Amino acid sequence: MKFQRLLAALAALLILTGVVLLAGTKAHAENTKITTSFTGFAFEKSDLTPPIKKQIKLWLQTNPGYVVASCVGFTGHNVNNRTQTFLTKLANARAKNLCDYIHKTAGTVTIHSTKGIPGNGQTPAARKVQVTLYKSIDSGGNGIVTIGVCDNSLTVKMMSRIVSGSFAFNSITVKNIASTCKNDVMDIYFLDSNGNQLASSLNNKILLTSLTLNYQAFAPSLIASNQITQVAIELRVN
Repeated sequence: MKFQRLLAALAALLILTGVVLLAGTKAHAENTKITTSFTGFAFEKSDLTPPIKKQIKLWLQTNPGYVVASCVGFTGHNVNNRTQTFLTKLANARAKNLCDYIHKTAGTVTIHSTKGIPGNGQTPAARKVQVTLYKSIDSGGNGIVTIGVCDNSLTVKMMSRIVSGSFAFNSITVKNIASTCKNDVMDIYFLDSNGNQLASSLNNKILLTSLTLNYQAFAPSLIASNQITQVAIELRVN
């Protein structure tokens, strides 16, 4: 049986290599992602200052309707000759603190990824976190999203099965995968209406132009159909 009830509300989000790169579909003129940077971190500190928190709140209020966030933290000039491990940890902490605050403040935004990158900027503005918010795209039954990295579009279809008299997820098929994605890997996440993760299937190697995974490829493997309202798909270099 086709997953009709789920697909009526299915959202397909493609998030490539942890940071960004999602363009809008033909059916939706509005932006499906926005990106900005927040500065103002104290030297070698990861705490959010009151001005940073104020900026975040204003940004979220001005841009409602986004459901997934990714944060990338950066350090500035390495004045004290710190190790790369120290700088990466600091940048990671800035990204995590900022994304956690977004999740706490917005409530409906789930965090996809946080990452830290040591920088070498000479000004205080180099101590920053770049944030990208993603919108759900109503797939209308076929989660088709246009992107610009190793693919131009993907089509997502889902099927259900009956377990103890109720509909449960059975399988997901991702079609129209570009040949340039061959040998990369695909991660798939199922989210509920609040953006919370229900299940995931990771490190699925792409060998053909389509990929089908059944419920046994997900952890947990038993997921009620009516709980899944969003699907996040990540393509990564293997």
